[in-house]
Amino acid sequence: MLKTLLVGRCLPAATIGLLLVAGCDRGEVTSYDIPKEPATGQTPAPQGPGSDPHTGMGMGWPSVKWGELPTGWTQSPQTSGMRLATFTLAAPQDQSAEMAIIPMVGFAGTDQQLVNMWRSQLGLPELEATGGTPPERVQIGGVEGQLYEMSGTVNEVATRIIVAAANRDGVNFFFKLIGHDAVVTGQKDAFLNFLKGVEFTAPEPAGAPAPVSMPPMAATAPSDGKRWEAPSNWEERPATQFLLAKYRVAGEDGASAEVTVSMLGGSAGGLLPNVNRWRGQLNLGPVDEAGLAALLQDVKAGSVEAKLVQLEGTDLKSGVPARMLTVIVTLPTETWFFKMTGPVPVVQAKTDEFLAFVKAARF
Repeated sequence: MLKTLLVGRCLPAATIGLLLVAGCDRGEVTSYDIPKEPATGQTPAPQGPGSDPHTGMGMGWPSVKWGELPTGWTQSPQTSGMRLATFTLAAPQDQSAEMAIIPMVGFAGTDQQLVNMWRSQLGLPELEATGGTPPERVQIGGVEGQLYEMSGTVNEVATRIIVAAANRDGVNFFFKLIGHDAVVTGQKDAFLNFLKGVEFTAPEPAGAPAPVSMPPMAATAPSDGKRWEAPSNWEERPATQFLLAKYRVAGEDGASAEVTVSMLGGSAGGLLPNVNRWRGQLNLGPVDEAGLAALLQDVKAGSVEAKLVQLEGTDLKSGVPARMLTVIVTLPTETWFFKMTGPVPVVQAKTDEFLAFVKAARF
């Protein structure tokens, strides 16, 4: 049985997405985990040799400082609402890697959920409760944290993720290094030395905005009136991690598609990273903002305006042609996903049925 990610603490089940997400399914990233919206009012200045250490999140919450960056690291001048900072790492022209610092509060989940989320970004299967290698211990600014490392393939590119996590005064800090396998492997020692050199600042008097706070992922439908009713010919299946509902939709000749319902807090990592994550699952390349706009269709989810994304490619797990329909419902404090995935003929035949199911949902 895997232990809780940080001793004595409950951690997010999301990022899912969000720490995918948080980041990035660079493969449910090219980070799933990380939105690209402007930050909460502060844009950190780039760091370089001789620069003053960066201070993290303002009064009321612990933060992180760092001094001189490792050789070849450059801090991005802008960050997102989830990231405290983002660094690009020097790499050959056809390769890339980045490291992000992500502070979060308010999650309740286990390390198994997080590990499986990161594994999904790399196209790896989920681990069972008894599977996997225990995390390594790592020093992060004088605090003992845990280190997770995994590798896989994203869009036929060998990719590696290394995540260090530590809790300080109720805030979970994630240091996530992701990119081409060779680059990340070559930067591991520099990454570990950077972790040793960071400094967690003590909380100041309350009064400043908190780090990103998200509701826990639940395995049951919320109790605030949001409901849906599946067609009678859909077979309800046990919902796995991060899902509120899961159905098998039968087609011809024994083929079937899968429909899932899930919800994440806030923007769930941002629409573009999520769409590129889904594209990666179908062996499709990423798109930019213009490409995203061309994919979006307006639909209704109950009385709420929503967006539909239709993708078709080759399923990375089965190697067969597959089609994916995803309806994204963005609410003030949460984002809902209604998704149908399966063989092309089944999804094409059941598209109207799926959209009617979404349209009948109540928000």
